[in-house]
Amino acid sequence: MTTELSDSERERYARQIAGELGLERQIRLKRARAMVIGLGAAGVAAATELASRGVGYVAVVDGGSVRLADLAGQALYYTPDVGQGKADTVAGKLGLLNPEVQVDSYPVHLEAANAAAIVVDHDVVLDCTHDAAAAEALDTCAARVLRVTDGVTGASPAADAIALLAGAVIVEAPR
Repeated sequence: MTTELSDSERERYARQIAGELGLERQIRLKRARAMVIGLGAAGVAAATELASRGVGYVAVVDGGSVRLADLAGQALYYTPDVGQGKADTVAGKLGLLNPEVQVDSYPVHLEAANAAAIVVDHDVVLDCTHDAAAAEALDTCAARVLRVTDGVTGASPAADAIALLAGAVIVEAPR
């Protein structure tokens, strides 16, 4: 992955380069690797923000399928998606949203047996599962985990992840 921004990336991210991030931090985002675990309302919103803001690699993890009830509050899911896997559905749509970002899908439930292998090599992991077993499995990994339920520091876990990946210092809320 190149560390420079293409002309299309400079145009796509022009507002955030001119505003709060600047060019150097935008390049840091491009180099960054983020993972979102749990693709309910919070996870879908977080993954969408990470991809749209230019985090270079976004992995999405969820072993569930889209249900009709998900359509009311989870913006990336549409009626034809009902019955389809959440991880693959979100990965496909994020790729359409921002083809400059690499998006990988992990259509599995996070658990102790697979957590370490899944989260390895990610700069930040957003736990959007609200699942105690998943949280416990993540605690055994050497990953920087931001949890939706912590309230972390900012308006959203994705905003905190973007700040962290761009080089800002944030303070995580105690567990």
